[in-house]
Amino acid sequence: MYRYLLGRCSKKEQREIETSYLRDGKLFDKLMELEADVIAAYRRGELSTDDRADIEKHILAHRRLARRKPSR
Repeated sequence: MYRYLLGRCSKKEQREIETSYLRDGKLFDKLMELEADVIAAYRRGELSTDDRADIEKHILAHRRLARRKPSR
């Protein structure tokens, strides 16, 4: 799931993980916990340069987009 959060899975792996967590609420909760842990480690400066870059690209960028209001 760590690789999934950082965007390092193949398309097939990504679909399998998404299908699994959509069917299993507990798995989704675990994924959200892991995401929170990864972001906390990012904020504390505990991650490698590669992990930081992937987090910025895959997690933080998506969060920024989700907060934007649609422009009309």
